[in-house]
Amino acid sequence: MRVASPTRWLSVGWALAIMVGGCASVHDQAAPAFGHGPLLKGRSPIPTAQGQPTSEPGRSAPDAPLDAAEYERLGDQYARQGSVTLAFAQYERALRVAPTAASVRHKRGMLLLTNGFPQDAKQEFLALIREHADYAAAFEGLGQALLQLDDSGPAEEMFRSAIQIDPRLWRAHVFLGILYDSRRRHQEAIDAYRTALGLKPAHPDILNNLGMSYYLAGDFEQAIDSFQQALRAGADGARISNNLAMALARVHRYRDAYEAFSSGTDAAKAANNMGVVFAERGYYREARRCFEHAFAISPAYYEAARTNLHRLMAERTADRGGRTAPPPPDHWGICR
Repeated sequence: MRVASPTRWLSVGWALAIMVGGCASVHDQAAPAFGHGPLLKGRSPIPTAQGQPTSEPGRSAPDAPLDAAEYERLGDQYARQGSVTLAFAQYERALRVAPTAASVRHKRGMLLLTNGFPQDAKQEFLALIREHADYAAAFEGLGQALLQLDDSGPAEEMFRSAIQIDPRLWRAHVFLGILYDSRRRHQEAIDAYRTALGLKPAHPDILNNLGMSYYLAGDFEQAIDSFQQALRAGADGARISNNLAMALARVHRYRDAYEAFSSGTDAAKAANNMGVVFAERGYYREARRCFEHAFAISPAYYEAARTNLHRLMAERTADRGGRTAPPPPDHWGICR
């Protein structure tokens, strides 16, 4: 079943969740979201701080050299505080003391990856794999770096290698799901997300991605159920509410879709998004009402609604009065 995508209109979009793990094995939260941000190419690697930092958590003076575990601990603290340069410097010091420390090299690779240096992260993970061929997290990290570098074939191989070494790596299953969806292998993506949920039950981002796979496969009722579970599990309301609204619209539950849009965003954008939904289905009268309603609510802020309205009128003219979709029932009246 083909799924329509409102590419001609402004504002309605999908939100997948991409899990980028972090340092110190802490990042199990649902924070980072689907869709890689713009890759920061052409930047220099994270600068290495020279000498000891002037202030280290838990230490009064940098007089005596530390062992590798202490440098790693300091790096973890700086990473949690968002002090990327200082964290990287501590991990480098740890590696000078213990050059083959796998956990330190992995954390340094993840620090590079999460701060926009996938090429440098790739080299870090490759070095780690050369030193520790059975370190599963290194293969997972290398897969993430390759994914950011748009090298999805080898990325899939790396995620599979990571899972073969340690089947408990739930993020590797999530990334496989993302790859399968990008290749329109939606049932395999569904299976991957379900496996991830078995390892990480009720994780909102995994539930969101599972809903996306169901949607893309044309199973809209299952998609609705997954998005609703994601919201109950504490997902980002705006992101998942948008996805839920799109799935509800596919089964003609337009009022519920409008309520879902409204719960995740402001009234003007919700009205505009419903206009997009109606326009895509050929319900021009309702689409026009929603675009006009959005513009009336916020004429200065919501320029997208006026742009969509003009586009709608042009399309109706080109279609000589619009497509032959039946008019929506009067009781819809969503944007009166």
